[in-house]
Amino acid sequence: MSLPEIDLPEYASTIGISIDHWDGGSPVLAVNCSPELCGNPGMFHGGAVGALLEMAAVATLDADLRAREGAAALTPVDSTIEYLRAGGEQRAYASARIVRAGR
Repeated sequence: MSLPEIDLPEYASTIGISIDHWDGGSPVLAVNCSPELCGNPGMFHGGAVGALLEMAAVATLDADLRAREGAAALTPVDSTIEYLRAGGEQRAYASARIVRAGR
Protein backbone atom coordinates (compact mmCIF):
# COMPACT_ATOMS: atom_id res chain seq x y z
CA MET A 1 0.00 0.00 0.00
CA SER A 2 1.48 3.33 -0.99
CA LEU A 3 1.12 6.25 1.36
CA PRO A 4 -0.85 9.26 0.11
CA GLU A 5 0.86 12.59 -0.47
CA ILE A 6 -0.40 14.91 2.27
CA ASP A 7 -0.21 18.67 1.84
CA LEU A 8 -0.25 20.32 5.24
CA PRO A 9 -1.60 23.89 5.33
CA GLU A 10 0.98 26.67 5.02
CA TYR A 11 0.35 27.53 8.67
CA ALA A 12 1.78 24.18 9.75
CA SER A 13 5.12 24.75 8.06
CA THR A 14 5.24 28.32 9.36
CA ILE A 15 5.56 27.05 12.93
CA GLY A 16 7.61 23.97 11.98
CA ILE A 17 5.00 21.19 12.00
CA SER A 18 5.85 18.34 9.64
CA ILE A 19 5.08 14.68 9.09
CA ASP A 20 7.64 12.77 11.15
CA HIS A 21 6.64 9.24 10.14
CA TRP A 22 3.68 7.03 9.28
CA ASP A 23 2.03 4.59 11.68
CA GLY A 24 0.21 2.22 9.37
CA GLY A 25 -1.90 4.47 7.17
CA SER A 26 -1.90 7.44 9.55
CA PRO A 27 0.64 10.26 9.66
CA VAL A 28 2.42 11.17 12.88
CA LEU A 29 3.22 14.88 13.01
CA ALA A 30 5.93 16.58 15.05
CA VAL A 31 7.20 20.01 15.99
CA ASN A 32 10.40 21.00 17.76
CA CYS A 33 10.31 23.24 20.77
CA SER A 34 11.77 26.66 20.02
CA PRO A 35 11.77 30.03 21.78
CA GLU A 36 9.14 31.27 19.29
CA LEU A 37 6.73 28.52 20.41
CA CYS A 38 7.17 28.99 24.15
CA GLY A 39 4.53 30.57 26.34
CA ASN A 40 6.34 30.56 29.65
CA PRO A 41 10.05 29.77 29.63
CA GLY A 42 10.55 26.05 29.10
CA MET A 43 6.96 25.31 28.08
CA PHE A 44 5.18 24.97 24.75
CA HIS A 45 2.57 27.66 24.16
CA GLY A 46 -0.94 26.19 24.27
CA GLY A 47 -1.67 27.56 20.81
CA ALA A 48 1.28 25.65 19.36
CA VAL A 49 0.07 22.46 21.02
CA GLY A 50 -3.46 23.11 19.74
CA ALA A 51 -2.16 23.71 16.21
CA LEU A 52 -0.18 20.45 16.28
CA LEU A 53 -3.25 18.50 17.43
CA GLU A 54 -5.51 20.11 14.83
CA MET A 55 -3.01 19.50 12.03
CA ALA A 56 -2.74 15.82 13.09
CA ALA A 57 -6.52 15.49 12.81
CA VAL A 58 -6.60 17.23 9.42
CA ALA A 59 -3.70 15.13 8.07
CA THR A 60 -5.30 11.87 9.26
CA LEU A 61 -8.63 12.74 7.64
CA ASP A 62 -6.86 13.82 4.47
CA ALA A 63 -4.90 10.55 4.30
CA ASP A 64 -8.05 8.49 4.87
CA LEU A 65 -10.05 10.35 2.24
CA ARG A 66 -7.24 10.18 -0.32
CA ALA A 67 -6.90 6.44 0.25
CA ARG A 68 -10.64 5.89 -0.24
CA GLU A 69 -11.82 8.60 -2.63
CA GLY A 70 -9.01 10.89 -3.75
CA ALA A 71 -8.15 14.42 -2.65
CA ALA A 72 -10.74 16.47 -0.79
CA ALA A 73 -10.91 19.99 0.61
CA LEU A 74 -11.01 19.95 4.41
CA THR A 75 -11.99 22.74 6.75
CA PRO A 76 -11.90 22.13 10.51
CA VAL A 77 -15.17 23.23 12.05
CA ASP A 78 -14.55 22.95 15.77
CA SER A 79 -12.04 21.48 18.16
CA THR A 80 -11.81 21.42 21.92
CA ILE A 81 -8.65 20.77 23.90
CA GLU A 82 -8.49 20.14 27.62
CA TYR A 83 -4.95 20.84 28.77
CA LEU A 84 -3.95 18.60 31.66
CA ARG A 85 -0.40 19.86 32.10
CA ALA A 86 2.25 21.95 30.39
CA GLY A 87 4.28 20.60 27.48
CA GLY A 88 8.01 20.65 28.15
CA GLU A 89 10.99 21.68 26.03
CA GLN A 90 11.23 18.66 23.77
CA ARG A 91 10.03 17.51 20.36
CA ALA A 92 6.27 17.00 20.46
CA TYR A 93 4.40 14.37 18.45
CA ALA A 94 0.72 14.05 17.57
CA SER A 95 -1.39 11.52 15.76
CA ALA A 96 -5.13 11.11 15.33
CA ARG A 97 -7.53 8.23 14.97
CA ILE A 98 -10.80 8.25 13.07
CA VAL A 99 -13.48 6.87 15.33
CA ARG A 100 -16.38 7.17 12.91
CA ALA A 101 -16.30 8.47 9.36
CA GLY A 102 -19.37 10.27 8.08
CA ARG A 103 -20.38 10.90 4.50
